[in-house]
Amino acid sequence: MLEVEETLRRARAALVKAKVWDPEHRMLIVGPVQGGDKLDILGYSATKMGELNFDIYAIGSPTTLLEEYDFSTIVRMIATVKARLPPGKPVHLFGAGHPLILPFAVAMGVDFFDSASYVLYARDDRIILRDRTVRLNEIKVDRIPCNCPVCRKYSVKELMSTNKAERERLLAIHNLYVLWEEIQEIKARIKEGTLWEYLEEKAGGDARVKSALLALRKGLRALLKVIPDESGRVRALHITSLESLHRPEIIRHVERLLNNYEPPQGCIVVVLPGELLDRPYIRDPLIYWLIDQLISNDLLSKVHIIINNPSWVQYRMR
Repeated sequence: MLEVEETLRRARAALVKAKVWDPEHRMLIVGPVQGGDKLDILGYSATKMGELNFDIYAIGSPTTLLEEYDFSTIVRMIATVKARLPPGKPVHLFGAGHPLILPFAVAMGVDFFDSASYVLYARDDRIILRDRTVRLNEIKVDRIPCNCPVCRKYSVKELMSTNKAERERLLAIHNLYVLWEEIQEIKARIKEGTLWEYLEEKAGGDARVKSALLALRKGLRALLKVIPDESGRVRALHITSLESLHRPEIIRHVERLLNNYEPPQGCIVVVLPGELLDRPYIRDPLIYWLIDQLISNDLLSKVHIIINNPSWVQYRMR
């Protein structure tokens, strides 16, 4: 805690000096948030640092947790900080340099990353792949399953036969390429609106990544209180697991339904199981017959029909 207080003291002093050194505010000032996996200290640091008007906030450093593949703790760290910082301020995550954690950090609202992992792993003959890390001597096929310039040119045997310095350089290029490729995938998923599906894909192949998804699910509920609704196009959500039901759009839709929906006085609500009906629902024989009967008996205005289908959700963000 003493280190946190000292950082806060220096942060306040830096902001005062910055007004003198940079009166036109051409340089962005970063406020570091400390505490690591001690979430109470981290939360205190984030609260106090968030009271200061920094341009960017940085969460330090989850490097040790990353080396231990403790992704769930990293997600909890991000959630703790994001819930206490001013909404809309960019957030940097120190030491995040693996494709398994990057999409989860982005989903929690992290904007920037830095890491020397691509070099550090290369020094130890470790290969970063999109879904795992392997040592060069553990690869049992002729070529690394990658399409980067290094992997297209060199076989595993050729890489093993190069001298240490050259092998480190080549593996660092490969690792950096994989990280760059992961960032491009995340950007594409954001544009397509399928980032959550991507997280589920990542979590499906590794229990440690699955724990990160569970931690993210809990952290998102707190963040939704400070994240504004966004307008968007109508699209289908493919529900493939229980985790799918905890994506932000569904949480907000359910909360909006529970808080805002109130059937007219004297109106009956009929809930039908959507998984037993054909889509589009209006053409399903049962729905067609039900509506026809309601019209015939002048009851259509007195009944609200709700179709509940957990395996397919259509939503509109408002």
